[in-house]
Amino acid sequence: MIGFTYSWSPATGLSSTTAAQPTANPASTTTYTLTVTSIATGCTATDQVVVTVNKSAPVADAGLDKTNTCTTPTNAIGTAAVGGVTYAWLPAAGLSATNVAQPTANPASTTTYTVTATNSANGCTATDAVLVTVNKTAPTANAGADKTNTCSTPTNTIGTAAVGGVTYAWLPATGLSATNVAQPTANPASTTTYTVTATNSANGCTATDAVLVTVNKTAPTANAGADKTNNCTTPSNTIGTAVGGVTYAWLPASGLSSTTAAQPTANPISTTTYTVTATNSANGCTATDAVIVTVDKTPPSFNVGNKYYHL
Repeated sequence: MIGFTYSWSPATGLSSTTAAQPTANPASTTTYTLTVTSIATGCTATDQVVVTVNKSAPVADAGLDKTNTCTTPTNAIGTAAVGGVTYAWLPAAGLSATNVAQPTANPASTTTYTVTATNSANGCTATDAVLVTVNKTAPTANAGADKTNTCSTPTNTIGTAAVGGVTYAWLPATGLSATNVAQPTANPASTTTYTVTATNSANGCTATDAVLVTVNKTAPTANAGADKTNNCTTPSNTIGTAVGGVTYAWLPASGLSSTTAAQPTANPISTTTYTVTATNSANGCTATDAVIVTVDKTPPSFNVGNKYYHL
């Protein structure tokens, strides 16, 4: 108003002590006294106003840093809700909600989340942040190349060399030297597919792979043939039979035209038992059989005048 002067006290927090309407921003609740003086008469009047300071900030607590793993794929972040406080989380990616005190965090990669807590009564805010580390690296599961167990290679090692921090579990257990090692020996009774599960010990993440172990232990047929008799009219005989993909070894060698033929000619000096070992060329499996070659070459005799003659 014109014709009056103004005096405010205390001065603390005021933009001016002589303005009719100063701005008040005290640090704490303050009672301000205004004295108005008439320039014409010198008369004064006073009044007071209380400026209450309500700038209490809420507590923003995003909680402890967390690590999401395969065994603990999600984590709750933040702390319990406080009355009269609202919450806003950023970024939204991977959160179950952005406006609650304790959302569940499941980000695709390591993320820092920031929460802004707002005092509903006065609009004051506070912020805090939490780091959610994502550790979901899967191990490499490698069961190795397919193998074939034969008579000449009756067992095979499967799998690959162990990797640090990884455990192994093989199924089925049948025919394996161990189920919890990186490279067990496999000796199944029949063709089997083995599956390995590799687990990252640090985070529980898993991976699987499979290997086929083919069992090829089919034995050949060993047939030395029917027993034979060598005589003067049939001085030698062929023994044995032939089968494709099979090699032969005869014992003893005496009197045989060959010890490696399927059907050698036998002409022993005396009755002999010959044994053949047949070997499957594809897998090394063997079988044996025997044949008796009887030697009967006694010449005939006749009697002339009480004398015996032998031809």
